[in-house]
Amino acid sequence: MRYAATLTLTAFVIAGSISQLAFGVDHKKSGSAPELATDKEIAALFDKVDQLSFSEKKRAIEAFRANTSGSSAKHKSAYALGRLLEKGGTTEELTQAIPLYTEASAAPALYERTQLHIADCANTLGNEQLVRSSLSNVISRSTDAKTRAQAMYGLAQSYMRTSEQDKAADELTRLIKIAPYTQFAIGARYYLG
Repeated sequence: MRYAATLTLTAFVIAGSISQLAFGVDHKKSGSAPELATDKEIAALFDKVDQLSFSEKKRAIEAFRANTSGSSAKHKSAYALGRLLEKGGTTEELTQAIPLYTEASAAPALYERTQLHIADCANTLGNEQLVRSSLSNVISRSTDAKTRAQAMYGLAQSYMRTSEQDKAADELTRLIKIAPYTQFAIGARYYLG
């Protein structure tokens, strides 16, 4: 469900950018109201999104970000661009994704997801301090037991990567107490023996 929402958000942002580029009108600068697209035109834009290369998608999202002024659109497009860069997976792309996720985290609906993505990027980059900070943010702010369990599991793994077994065991034990029936609790029990 969340993956589909991310794809839809990314496609929407890119389609909006393509629409601006395709019709050659910057409504923000011209002051005119944008025309409403028909269902057929929207479908055609989404088909174009599927055919774009990584660099074309990146340019389209960046163009959208440059031409939008609303904070909600900025946060969502920062998230979409961060996801695209994270999927690219190079050190440079992951490094660029982190501040975009930080920007997107200002939107309450995106906060937990962005913190988890920051932790994933930081993990790949070998930055355990940032992994722990992001996951601790999720643990302290999330009201969803499964999301907290996911963050706790990731935090325990971070401790294991740095041979801090006691801290890892403490985190896994806490995880089992708050979310005993999750997949993360199963993994925690495995590690604890």
